[in-house]
Amino acid sequence: MLNKKSSLREQDILRNLPENILVKVSEVAKLKTFFQGDVLMCEGDDSKDIQFITKGIVAVYSLLEDGTIVPITLLHKGQSVGELGVVTDKTRSATVEALSDVETLVISRDDFKAILKSDPALMQELLKDLSGRIQKENNLLLIQKTKHLPEKVWILLQELSHFFENKTINVSHERLAQLVGVTRPRLTEALHTLVDEKKIKLSFNNITVI
Repeated sequence: MLNKKSSLREQDILRNLPENILVKVSEVAKLKTFFQGDVLMCEGDDSKDIQFITKGIVAVYSLLEDGTIVPITLLHKGQSVGELGVVTDKTRSATVEALSDVETLVISRDDFKAILKSDPALMQELLKDLSGRIQKENNLLLIQKTKHLPEKVWILLQELSHFFENKTINVSHERLAQLVGVTRPRLTEALHTLVDEKKIKLSFNNITVI
């Protein structure tokens, strides 16, 4: 059974929270489970809560009017999603989708704002965490700027490999194609190029980064 207090202590922005406040946070946090492909939150929705990831990996992306996916970042255990909208009272700025089975601890907007008031230092931790994501976001934005398709795919696979055991990525080729912004057949061609370059190994639906 998940120990909510211990899991919250592992979160980047909560690790320095005083014990008495952490206990109160764990009391209001609710466990939520998502399966691979489920959407945690949608761009444009009301920012009603913040979710702390305790298991799995999610993709954060924006959708253009024609349905094209623009990857923003990847987040995993120990990180949170939805905090920006909660703090600014604005709608969700991006869509968040589970790339594996995911578990989160959910805290409502009102409860999280109460926590911020009780411990002003938490805001500094929040800002530090958000600024620390800039480099990762820049890495994924290279996907859009890079013209060579195998390189686009290689950038995404390198980022994903950090979050899967033994660097073996278990994400459907269809979803990878959408994240890169190409058709499934073109992704397959790029994957075989990376195999020839001895950068990855393919087995069933798994991709292992060498």
